[in-house]
Amino acid sequence: MEIVVIGGGVGGLTAALGLAHGGHRVQVLERAPRFAQGGPGLRLAPNATAVLARLGLLDQVLDLGARPRRAVLRDLGGGAELAELDLGAPLTARYGTPYVVIGRADLLSMLADACAEADVELRPGRAVTSVDQSPLASSVMGGAVVTCADGRVYAADVVLAADGAQSAARALLGRVAPDGDGWAAYRGTVPVD
Repeated sequence: MEIVVIGGGVGGLTAALGLAHGGHRVQVLERAPRFAQGGPGLRLAPNATAVLARLGLLDQVLDLGARPRRAVLRDLGGGAELAELDLGAPLTARYGTPYVVIGRADLLSMLADACAEADVELRPGRAVTSVDQSPLASSVMGGAVVTCADGRVYAADVVLAADGAQSAARALLGRVAPDGDGWAAYRGTVPVD
């Protein structure tokens, strides 16, 4: 099966790698000029590390990441401890894979390398402008036709939109963007002293 994944972030590359392992021909179209993202680190719960283990990447994740022993939840107003979670051996024993913290860029680089090794065609600099799923496109080209801003066209049996919360592909596929709930989280660092 021919599959086009729109979006080359962590989700898109993970999906592409899994699909390639399943014997499908996969192309990933990424708007950015290269497959690299900065940003904060990622917390990978055991369900995520289980997927990476099935894809053969868990040892690399463990080499590049860190395994926190515990997490403490505190009250925002007064700082009182509300709960403590043991993230070490008991969690790993219960779920079969560990809790890991890893840099987003490290994980993305690892996934891109694994995709290349699995013959996933990585195509950076491809801003998708249309997805045609009309009966004519289906009968002539397969399931759908994806067109990029540079005029390149890709035919696919399946198109997977994995280009994030502000997805351009969602609108192209006739879907409405999700509504926010009005809450926002900000991250930052401060000197310990």
